[in-house]
Amino acid sequence: MSYKPPEFTEENVVRLYKKWGRVMNVARIFHKKEKVISAILKKHGVLKRVGENLRHR
Repeated sequence: MSYKPPEFTEENVVRLYKKWGRVMNVARIFHKKEKVISAILKKHGVLKRVGENLRHR
């Protein structure tokens, strides 16, 4: 498999979140914890609903 995940930068996190609209999907792409992703999104003010990542446990 030659698929290379995108670089783990805050811009990419925000961009992918806007594309997918799910913290879960973005976390899976980067192999990072959802808490890490949502912290970055909160910092940029793009996190839609609080508790979105709690629904899917």
